[in-house]
Amino acid sequence: MTYPGHVVAEGERDNSIIDAIQKQRADRGCGPLDPSGVFGPETTASVKLFQARHVDAASVPLKQDGRVGPLTWAALFGHDNVPTVTDPTSRFLGAVLSKASSQVGVLENPNNSNSGPEVNAYLQRAGVSL
Repeated sequence: MTYPGHVVAEGERDNSIIDAIQKQRADRGCGPLDPSGVFGPETTASVKLFQARHVDAASVPLKQDGRVGPLTWAALFGHDNVPTVTDPTSRFLGAVLSKASSQVGVLENPNNSNSGPEVNAYLQRAGVSL
C-alpha cells in the first residue's frame, strides 16, 4: 500500500489505511490486534511499540509518537511505498530550496570564526553591526 500523503493517527477515517497498518504492524510482531478499521488507543500503543523496535532508512530510531508518518510508513511497508516528491509544493518553498542549495559547501573563513563573506553579508542584512 502506498503512503496516503498525510500522517495517520487516532481519528483517521479511512478504514482501508487503518486495516493495512493494523495488519502490517501485527505481521511485524507488534500485535496481536485484529484489524478493526479503528485507529484508537490500542493501535496507537502498538504503533509506539513498532516505532520502539525499528529504525528509519538512515538507521535512526523512529520517534515513538504512535502516529504513522512517512518514516514509520516506510519502516512498516518498505521505502518503495513512500513516493519521493521532487518538485516544490509552492513557489516560496522552491525559492527557499534554491537558496539553501546555493549555500551547500559555504564555510566560515577562517574555520570556527563565525565570519567570512557570506556570514558577514547575512549579519548585515539582519541588522547586526560588525
